[in-house]
Amino acid sequence: MSASPDLERTIRTFSSVEDIVNAMKAYAGVTIKRTEEMVRAVRAYEEQVLRALAAVAGDDPELLVPEGRGGRRAPGDSSGRR
Repeated sequence: MSASPDLERTIRTFSSVEDIVNAMKAYAGVTIKRTEEMVRAVRAYEEQVLRALAAVAGDDPELLVPEGRGGRRAPGDSSGRR
């Protein structure tokens, strides 16, 4: 006894959806890894910039970035995040 054509089509559709979902998960994983690598690189760059600024500023505390202010968006940034 063979399954009806509708049932076979439904089974193929679910297989296709599963393949698509698996591909999307793999792509998301790669994207997350790339983003994490970029964040690490930006943080390393930030550290170098802050050290260079500290070296240039010398003993003048007014020229240094205050603690706890890093990561904030500039006023007028249209991203909506603060």
